[in-house]
Amino acid sequence: MKTTSKRTYPTSWKDVPIVVDVPYVSILLGLHPNTVKKYIRQGRLKAMNNVGKGWTVNKSDLQMFLGLEVTM
Repeated sequence: MKTTSKRTYPTSWKDVPIVVDVPYVSILLGLHPNTVKKYIRQGRLKAMNNVGKGWTVNKSDLQMFLGLEVTM
């Protein structure tokens, strides 16, 4: 696990939480958060809009987006 500022980020998929937010996804993918949000708006990355809390992405949807075998 890597630690940056206030969060700990995983070094393997087994350590990724089942549901993650946009900043977490952006760190995992090495993308700007706005790019992740653009992918969500375009329907390229499946996500849930939690009113007042922003977008969240299921681990399995993130793995499918990357073309990986889905693991839990």
